[in-house]
Amino acid sequence: MSPASVKNTNLGQRLRALTPQSLKLRFGKFVQTNRLKRILGDQNLTEPPKSLISGHVIISGWWQHSFGIARGAQSSRKGFEKGHVKVIEHEIDDVLSKSIFAKEALPISAENAIWFIHCNAPEAIALLTRISVSEWRNTYRIGYWAYELPTAPKDWIEATKLFHEIWVPSEYVAEALKGAHCLVKTIPHYIETSRNSEQTEQSTFENEGIYDPYVKSNEPKSVACLADLKSSMDRKNVLGAIRIYKMAFPTPSQQQRLFVKIQNSEFSPPNMTLIEAECDNRSDIIILDECMTDEDFETWMSGIDVVLSPHRAEGFGLVLAEALLQSRPVLATGYSGNMEFMSDLQPFLIDHELENAEDQSGVYKGSSNQFWASPNEENGAEKLLTILDNLAEAKKIASKGRERILELNSRWEF
Repeated sequence: MSPASVKNTNLGQRLRALTPQSLKLRFGKFVQTNRLKRILGDQNLTEPPKSLISGHVIISGWWQHSFGIARGAQSSRKGFEKGHVKVIEHEIDDVLSKSIFAKEALPISAENAIWFIHCNAPEAIALLTRISVSEWRNTYRIGYWAYELPTAPKDWIEATKLFHEIWVPSEYVAEALKGAHCLVKTIPHYIETSRNSEQTEQSTFENEGIYDPYVKSNEPKSVACLADLKSSMDRKNVLGAIRIYKMAFPTPSQQQRLFVKIQNSEFSPPNMTLIEAECDNRSDIIILDECMTDEDFETWMSGIDVVLSPHRAEGFGLVLAEALLQSRPVLATGYSGNMEFMSDLQPFLIDHELENAEDQSGVYKGSSNQFWASPNEENGAEKLLTILDNLAEAKKIASKGRERILELNSRWEF
């Protein structure tokens, strides 16, 4: 490199360092939008490759994270591997963490390959505009998306022009993508845990009830609710879960406890303050503010009696499905994506009415004209008490949910 080139490079680095972050974001958005327009103008991109390489698939996902859509990509990997398809991992952060002007590539030659992009439309657009079109022009592109409100944004629908198929985890999400410019398939998450078959087989129904080696009779009955504060706390409704528990058990005791499992609290200190205030320093409500490995999470969940989710909307409900796979009772709002596997589990469904979706987090921009569920907290408290008072019977009901999960898993048998 010549001295002049070195000087210009150093000047560029200094200018970037002095540029305000807000201006960088606006400029990056401008560049991305213009690239997207050029890409969408290429009519040949919608043509599928004349032949496809069988036997492997490139999956773009967040492989080092534990938030919902990252765990969804791990679920998809298990589903493909179950079908004897080799998975080649592609880390989304390796692309999105770099400058929009960086020239990124896929991990292998993608000519005639299946490229499975497991992230929602905004991140998929960012990915496709940062990787050279020549890298992915002749791929068969499948997106895996989950939108939690009844109607997906217009830019999501427009982005479907970049794909040959969009897979979604539930009919609820498929309905939200009406008007898509490509095939939309409902392929629910493949549900599998390290404690899958051999341990659930032990939970068989004997004459006296159900044997469960993970719940000790001398321990308090444990309820868990979960929330990722990078997502919408209004949608997850963790405050409603705490209120339901307090309504069911107005006075703290050593007979039961509620775990409030939080991650990414640093992204929303005000919401964390609201959660702590709602917990009201009760000795039977424990806040777990941490990210866990999959193994640690499964170990912790094995001691939970009931998973509580009075959500306002879900694209699917991955944790609920994982609990049911273990024949563990769940109590959730009878609305949205979780009805893909909970529609026949009436004792586990919280009554609700529909209301305008008011999302204070800003995750769902323009949501004022949409709606989601308003769960009936009194009904939730009543059903929580019934489940905890009759755990053996509740686990029999949960086993029906397990059967439904295994049925949905069969959709990955390509």
